[in-house]
Amino acid sequence: MIAHDNCGMSGLIDRRAGFIKGMARNAGWTEKRASEYFAAYAPLFEIGDEVEFVLAEARRLNHKYPKVKVLPLFYKLEDNRLYLIGR
Repeated sequence: MIAHDNCGMSGLIDRRAGFIKGMARNAGWTEKRASEYFAAYAPLFEIGDEVEFVLAEARRLNHKYPKVKVLPLFYKLEDNRLYLIGR
């Protein structure tokens, strides 16, 4: 499983205002509708810290599928490299 830095789903909650304005401006939604949509769905998609997320997902998937080995990898845009995360 590969995560990457500068992910749009990391820190999603902090970008609430921009999302609402963008949906109103670009999609023709009212700010009320966009706000309600964000409140309902942003918590489902927010991943928090990218590294912590990929570690937790690898653990979860390894537990769910014991015959499949899922490794947490991290792609760093800054240096264009893929890292195996170990903890």
